[in-house]
Amino acid sequence: MSRLIAGARGLFRRHPFVSNSIIYGSLYVGAEYSQQFVTKQWLALPQEREDIDYATIGRYAVMGTAAYAPSLYIWYKWLDRTFPGTTKTIIVKKLVLDQFLLTPYLLTVFYAGMSIMEGSDDIFLELREKFMPTFFPPSEHNKEKRTHVTPPALAHFKSLKAVAQMSEKASSQPEKTKT
Repeated sequence: MSRLIAGARGLFRRHPFVSNSIIYGSLYVGAEYSQQFVTKQWLALPQEREDIDYATIGRYAVMGTAAYAPSLYIWYKWLDRTFPGTTKTIIVKKLVLDQFLLTPYLLTVFYAGMSIMEGSDDIFLELREKFMPTFFPPSEHNKEKRTHVTPPALAHFKSLKAVAQMSEKASSQPEKTKT
């Protein structure tokens, strides 16, 4: 095991860009595959089960490896070089830049890139529809409900809702009897 770890560390030292691209691509593929498996197979009733959409997983592989990996690699190299250190002030500067410069760029690349790979006629349609709800979730909630809910509270309520929905779906599945 230690040889494997030493080999991985050596690979990261010698080829950090390639290593990061492989890692990001693997994370994107793993996240999309697990999301599809859970929603289409594991939590679905037997008659509602769907096949895994490998074309979508392929698009996530391209996005994670060819689009996000280079962007993130270059961004974080620049950020660490421009703002060296780990003081609270430096960390806050990095967080603000990350949230308000990098995130809008990444969301644009994601929605437009996925639309291009899907062959959409209007590659910016999904970006226009989903940018604000993705970047700032309370915007959609507040628009619909005419209230103001802070992001932490909204995340808490959405996660509770998701747990309740999963529990409800799981309890509605017929129990398997042992023979």
